Amino acid sequence: MLAKGCAGRIVYNFLFALTLFVFKEMQEASQIDLEVVLQGTLVERLRMAGARLGGFLTPAGVDSAFGDGKPVREIDGKEYVPERLPLCDFASF
Repeated sequence: MLAKGCAGRIVYNFLFALTLFVFKEMQEASQIDLEVVLQGTLVERLRMAGARLGGFLTPAGVDSAFGDGKPVREIDGKEYVPERLPLCDFASF
């Protein structure tokens, strides 16, 4: 799929994509965007999308690089990062 230019954005839970030669070329040429997320967050995003729900709050990513730039919500003294659902045409595990 990468070599044929079928993907413009990839959401991964690990950096395996960086080892793929085709991906390296496409990323250097700004032909593809990569988002790295925690595995549980990725699974929950896809589950919520399948249920057609709007999003969710997760404590994972608070005070880490995964939560950088995201707003933090406090509920009952605990901090959460809001996660939006993926807009995708294809998902694979």
